[in-house]
Amino acid sequence: MLNNSRCIIVGGGSSIREERYDIPVTNIPIWNAIKSECLFTANWSFLYCEPTIALYSDYQFFVTQKELLDKLPMVVSIKDGYYDRKDSVKIGNNLTLLKGSSEYHGKDSWKLGFFSRHLTGIWSINFALRCGFEKIFVLGLDSCAINGHTHFYDDSQIGKHTWLGQERCGVGFNEQGGYKTIAYNTPTALNNFWFKPFENEKDKIINVSPKSAINTFSKWSYEQFYQYLKDNPVNINQDETRKDIRKLIHDRTIN
Repeated sequence: MLNNSRCIIVGGGSSIREERYDIPVTNIPIWNAIKSECLFTANWSFLYCEPTIALYSDYQFFVTQKELLDKLPMVVSIKDGYYDRKDSVKIGNNLTLLKGSSEYHGKDSWKLGFFSRHLTGIWSINFALRCGFEKIFVLGLDSCAINGHTHFYDDSQIGKHTWLGQERCGVGFNEQGGYKTIAYNTPTALNNFWFKPFENEKDKIINVSPKSAINTFSKWSYEQFYQYLKDNPVNINQDETRKDIRKLIHDRTIN
């Protein structure tokens, strides 16, 4: 049976770095602190820890990162017409695709579709809620720059990829000074539209990023977060957790 007391979603925001740019990103303290937890990684965050499940939303991410994703135990994403095309890249046995939706359906998301693949952080929160987790910690849900950094890995080449001959990147700033991740340029819409559907369940979610542009959820400092982990230790069985979530997905989505 799934231990759904808590999970951690690892996003890409620079707050994860805790302003420790004096050491390699692989050496920052967060990775050791969360290694025994149920971890859902969003996009490239799976490169820095061992995820229980890796999540993404853009099929182009899958195509460009397929070699790495195929090595993971379990990956979950949103369906797209691309995967049905004859010229599509073959999906691996570790990948589960769920129905997507432009509307929020709460507990009915399993059947009616998950909101929303617009941002992986949004759909990751919805997925964690639907899995029944009672407490969801979100790391790196900044949706803004902190001390000039948009992502905790923005001093590397991570986040950059080539698609149809053109370089694509949602990390950092464009030539006009705006965010390359377009949604970050509209914080009002992020709060009042994209994250608004979680209002009724917001008490289950804690954003470990005091400077985050997202104001829907309670915000904790890393000092609070580390103390909570120390006072409430867990050491989950990753394989059993994946098995239980696979069964949950099967039971909730089967016709």
